[in-house]
Amino acid sequence: KLDDEIKKEVAQAAELAKADSELPPEELFTSIYKDPPASMRVRGCDDTIWGATK
Repeated sequence: KLDDEIKKEVAQAAELAKADSELPPEELFTSIYKDPPASMRVRGCDDTIWGATK
């Protein structure tokens, strides 16, 4: 029973995520960490992409 409830909840969350629009690129590094230092940089999908957290 618990497995069925979890599967249902995950399926509902997945459908909601699929229906939602993608974030614009400028939001990719927003709210990654709580209260990051101002100098903190976050690496993107490869070594050449770095962004400041917001």
